[in-house]
Amino acid sequence: MKFDLESLRALVSVADTSSMTTSAGVLNISQSAVSWKLKRLQERAGVSLYRREGRSVVLTDAGRELASIGRQMLALHAQAVGQFESIGLRGRVHIGATERLAGPLISDVAPWMRRNAPDIEMRVRVDQPLRILDRLESAEIDLAALSIPEESLLDTDVVLWRDQLQWTQGRDVDYADTDPLPVITFGQHCSFADLGLRHLRAAGVAYEVVLEVISHEGMRDALASGVGVALWNLSELDDRHVRCHIPGDVPEPGDVVGVVRARFVDVDTEPDPLQSAIIERIREANLGRSEAA
Repeated sequence: MKFDLESLRALVSVADTSSMTTSAGVLNISQSAVSWKLKRLQERAGVSLYRREGRSVVLTDAGRELASIGRQMLALHAQAVGQFESIGLRGRVHIGATERLAGPLISDVAPWMRRNAPDIEMRVRVDQPLRILDRLESAEIDLAALSIPEESLLDTDVVLWRDQLQWTQGRDVDYADTDPLPVITFGQHCSFADLGLRHLRAAGVAYEVVLEVISHEGMRDALASGVGVALWNLSELDDRHVRCHIPGDVPEPGDVVGVVRARFVDVDTEPDPLQSAIIERIREANLGRSEAA
């Protein structure tokens, strides 16, 4: 049985507020994300942790006991993070980030580190998700900040936000009778493309990748102009785009999750203090959240 800190943080907040809505505001995440964290925590615990009473959420005896343990774990984690300023951590951290997450990482986290931890060298490399995960696996980077399909989420990932994935097309086009289906991707190292094309193949839908773009703005423009369809974040779209109803039994793509993933994480060992401090700052900076639903 493994409990992650972010789910325990949600449980403690609900214990304090008796409300998922209020907790969502406190934690700066969506209400559905709070609900999902509690549901996952309850499944792992194997017992009922909470119940609804009208508009309130009340913890069971087991929930209150776990929340008490969670407070202790979060306090210890915060103490480790506090050493970021108190003992002057030193070292070098290489972070791989996708386009969406690199901007706030550089504009928010990096300046904060220069002010508070000048002895830490942070390098950021922007790349596509699957390349970032390869670099993490090969130890070229220490941390990865990226968007991944929910099916790829690990217990040790720190969740920053959640969004919905959707097959999308331009508002003024119709692909109902198009064969093969024209598809736009961010290239072969895009996790969304990997998921979407697997779903199309499994459903027996003929497709052709007609365009690979390198930027979010390029994807928006390509979709709006009618070049093809794409699997993408709902919050990235604008009024030029609509949902694409693909013929055939294509599975629902589920959610996309913004995460920070550390290299060689073992839930049974003490986390690296330097990495823990940086991850905590990334979480507090709400990395990439401004565009997520």
